[in-house]
Amino acid sequence: MLVAVIAAAVLGCTSDADCNLNGVCAKKACLCDTAWKGSDCGELDVGVTLENNGYFAANTSSWGGTMLVEGIESNGSAMMMVSHMTQNCGLKAWTTNSEIAVLTAPSPLGPFTWARTAIPRFAHNPIVIRHADKYILYHIGCGANANGTEPLVKQCKNGTTPLPFPKPGGASCNGPHYTMARTSDSLEGPWESVGEVLISTPRSTKWTTNPAVWFLADGSAVTVYRQPAGAWPNQTASSERLGFAKTTKPCKVPGVAGCEWVDQSPTAPLFPFAVEDQFLWQDTRGNLHIITHKSDPNQGGHSDAGHAFSADLGATWHFSGTPPYNDTIPTAGGAQKCGKRARPSLVLKGGKPAYLLTGCGLGGGDRTRTTVQPINGVADQIVQKH
Repeated sequence: MLVAVIAAAVLGCTSDADCNLNGVCAKKACLCDTAWKGSDCGELDVGVTLENNGYFAANTSSWGGTMLVEGIESNGSAMMMVSHMTQNCGLKAWTTNSEIAVLTAPSPLGPFTWARTAIPRFAHNPIVIRHADKYILYHIGCGANANGTEPLVKQCKNGTTPLPFPKPGGASCNGPHYTMARTSDSLEGPWESVGEVLISTPRSTKWTTNPAVWFLADGSAVTVYRQPAGAWPNQTASSERLGFAKTTKPCKVPGVAGCEWVDQSPTAPLFPFAVEDQFLWQDTRGNLHIITHKSDPNQGGHSDAGHAFSADLGATWHFSGTPPYNDTIPTAGGAQKCGKRARPSLVLKGGKPAYLLTGCGLGGGDRTRTTVQPINGVADQIVQKH
């Protein structure tokens, strides 16, 4: 049974859990791993980034991306996949206009430019992982709308959306209630569909979405997924919650037919508060970690970023009282402030966070961009602030 235990920032540690499993407790003090800082090792050691970091096109919006260290070439150039709003629209049109686009840049910090469409609309929230000789792409939607039969917002300008705008409809797989997996021999694609992501559970699986996946050493896999709170028994809240599942055997593409996820949280979500946009990884000591959009509102007020961790491969989860990052991004020219910051993902290098990617809302949030920050001590490119 999964139990959520809240870990607050401490002045003197008694165990590695007091250090958020991002370091070790030695003589009542946390010794942080590279990539982490703070008295409880709860903060990502994010560095200064380029003023034109990530992807910020003049005429469109995007909402977070996925990048692997394998996508960073020896010459420093990089490739990223993002949720990209077509027709020059903003994030408010995501349920009709979002596609998954491939971007390229001279460095992993950017600036990235649009290269091509990888998955046509509707497709959103991509996450790519590497397993054995395959790349696996998970995303919501099935990309069945390339022929334009579904509603599409067309009167957009400069990455913003006019009102009113149509709601999604039509093909059952062509919306945010459907999650699918694709595979490829290369990050360049093409991406072959291998089916819908499935979870074996006695509960309703409606709106099961955004699986964050990690392969364990024995070839089996674990995932953290998102559902509305009301999907669990005796839950009345409508906000988002996280669940946990694993495969019962090693498999090439977990979550599809023949290798379904087996739910490990059938009676209650991992945490009794709203969190989403989860990214999952395992550190070099074998601990599991999640970074999220939103955090525990009872720990120092609400934040756009959260961090949870497990020392027993997901049997017990702890949620940190220290947000891993904030809404201000230091740049060589000053700073960028996000009105909303979500969809976090990490580029891992040697099992350690090297770059932080997020979706950043500007002003009212319809005009959005994808940001990239280096992690001090791990990233290859460090920017000096003026």
